[in-house]
Amino acid sequence: MNSISKKTVTRSLLGLAIVFGCIIDSGRILQYQASIQARQAEAAQNQAEQTSEESRLTKAQSDSKTALDRAKSGCVAVVLTQNNKPARFQNKARVWDAQTFPANPKTPRFDKQGNPINGVQPMPPGITVCNQFGDTAITTEGGFLSKIYRVEANKLQEFRSNLK
Repeated sequence: MNSISKKTVTRSLLGLAIVFGCIIDSGRILQYQASIQARQAEAAQNQAEQTSEESRLTKAQSDSKTALDRAKSGCVAVVLTQNNKPARFQNKARVWDAQTFPANPKTPRFDKQGNPINGVQPMPPGITVCNQFGDTAITTEGGFLSKIYRVEANKLQEFRSNLK
């Protein structure tokens, strides 16, 4: 008969202890794996948010440069109002050619639905317009604003110095 050495018995008992410990602690091991996966998912989400923020900042800087270039090349300063207060440019807002307004300020320019009357005309398409808030836009058919770009707050003084 083969004799079993102490070394073999010790190794076998140690192996059984490890297997038995793993069976007993399998719940903790699964929890640990789940926590590692949660941390990895959180790290991936943080990385995605950081990348998104960086791309947003890059786009804002690019938009700001475009707005500043438009002001430097000459834009028509307009005042867009909302509730009789100056407002920022918004998509699909309309701007009107002030030169087509009636000479008498008491003559109505728009009817109750906001449609132009008494010869008021929208700005022609392709005109670059800007305002005091650092917004620039291109007019389309019907005087609608499109391709709106805004200057960054730290460049607003430079932008305003280029307005006519």
